[in-house]
Amino acid sequence: MNLQMDFHSDWGDIMKAWLSARGYSIPSGKDPQAISIIYFNARRRWLPQVPRQILKSREFSCSPQFENGLTQLEAKVERGDDINPYLSRKLKSANYDDALLNDWRVYHFHLGNVAGKDGFINRTGPVLFALVTESHFHEINVYLHGNCTNLDVIEIVHANWPEKIERFKLSGVAGISHVCTSADIKLLRSAHVNTILQTKDGTIYTPIGGGYMMNGTSSEVVMESVQHAKFITHLEQWVKDNSQVLTEELKKSGYCDGKPLIVKLEIDDSAIYAACPEYHTRFILVNRTSPH
Repeated sequence: MNLQMDFHSDWGDIMKAWLSARGYSIPSGKDPQAISIIYFNARRRWLPQVPRQILKSREFSCSPQFENGLTQLEAKVERGDDINPYLSRKLKSANYDDALLNDWRVYHFHLGNVAGKDGFINRTGPVLFALVTESHFHEINVYLHGNCTNLDVIEIVHANWPEKIERFKLSGVAGISHVCTSADIKLLRSAHVNTILQTKDGTIYTPIGGGYMMNGTSSEVVMESVQHAKFITHLEQWVKDNSQVLTEELKKSGYCDGKPLIVKLEIDDSAIYAACPEYHTRFILVNRTSPH
């Protein structure tokens, strides 16, 4: 059989389509692996529109000056509206590495109440720090914008929602030789050095955001990129190994043995497919899931 397919190229096109739909431009000449780093970095920072339950820390406080903006944001969080306009304008830069997110898995939201021409909410000096999951919006506290290395953030998360960062806790470790201060974190983060933190009660955590590589790229983004590349290779190999079964089915739609067969990777919310456009046929490779 003369199979003609390149699932990695198809996967690159799928990623570029997602990025393009959100206003990102991709330099020409980027191979799928390079696009994958950009894609997963952008997806990590881009919050999907789903309703979330709001939880406030015991330490939470907000100046009356910003309560209106906070109330508007919270209403959108609970309704599942788009809250990305409250994030940094650097969200629009596909290559931007968010050090706060990569190190501590924390987002920061501006508390303005009017959207500018670029769609972003007007910027505020104080910003809301929050731990965001698919179902919950954990409000840590409101800080001045320059507090991105303030260890108080970790202390509050640890005191209020330890179960959310349990998997990053180092068990069986009595202590570390140097307990980092907020100033240490600022210096080390600027050099892209991952740090182990010890809270006031002696609990020790590895970076709860997964950490970053030497160039500042999220370690989790790099791992996702590698894992998906392997997954795409696996899918392509499965099609090759099962080509005879597929062609027997395609004969019902007019395929003849020996003809070149173009097979494309397609993805929707329901499944991943090996698609044969010429014969208007798709074969489900993975049901009810997708690598994006």
